[in-house]
Amino acid sequence: MDTPQTQHMDDAALDAYLARIGYDSPREPTLDVLKAVHLAQSQTIAFENFEPLLNRPVPIDLPALQDKLIAHKRGGYCFEINTLFCAALRALGFVVTPLLARVQWMAPPTHVAARTHMVLRVDLNGTSYIADAGFGAVTLTGPIILQTETPQRTPHEMFRLIAMGADELQLQVQLKNEWVRMYQFSLVPPPQIDFEVGNFFVWAYPESHFRKVLMASHVEAGKRFTLGNLTLTTRQVNGDTAQHEIESSDEFADVLRNVIGTQISKADAEAVFEKLKSV
Repeated sequence: MDTPQTQHMDDAALDAYLARIGYDSPREPTLDVLKAVHLAQSQTIAFENFEPLLNRPVPIDLPALQDKLIAHKRGGYCFEINTLFCAALRALGFVVTPLLARVQWMAPPTHVAARTHMVLRVDLNGTSYIADAGFGAVTLTGPIILQTETPQRTPHEMFRLIAMGADELQLQVQLKNEWVRMYQFSLVPPPQIDFEVGNFFVWAYPESHFRKVLMASHVEAGKRFTLGNLTLTTRQVNGDTAQHEIESSDEFADVLRNVIGTQISKADAEAVFEKLKSV
């Protein structure tokens, strides 16, 4: 099986990917292109976990991802989104290294998670960046420089990297003037088996959060939309939020298509809605 380290996107596939995210500008490995493609993907391909909720396997080989995320205009979670992102950036000429992180978002300080989040390191003209279009409610919408302590602005929130000991970094996001932990990662590239195990844990482990709770999100200029089970939260960049409870399967399907932006089938939307209503 192809891997995040070896998967190759040919010219036709790159054309389809760029059309999917609505990008029709230069195709050379520059910082401006990296920023533009990162933002375009973040605002187009939704974060969602419907396959684990429906007890379906989640392949992360490139043909499967192209079929799901591009041809069928679905979303996915980090192993799907960032594997596709990685292949596209490499096809554009960027040097990209996939890494793994331990999620700390909304977890107690003492909690130690498995390495179940995929993030990308991009090396460009002697400078390293972190790129990540697959972290859901607060995913990066632009790359940040791989340097510690300094707050860095993206098209949405401020982020910073904090050194954690000698060889790990923690990514934090600023929300209402408070720095909130997102995840912690090593810069040492993992072997491919670690990506396979991490992805398998996410969709197959019975106690995986992804099998129990709907997490879907979409970002657009100035705001984010997050669907947690049947609660839709709209959060402005300034921190103002509004919530709405979804009451029917028809409304649920409409929100998925027109707010979250994932083209899940009506039958699957109804199945997930009924599952969530019974929780």
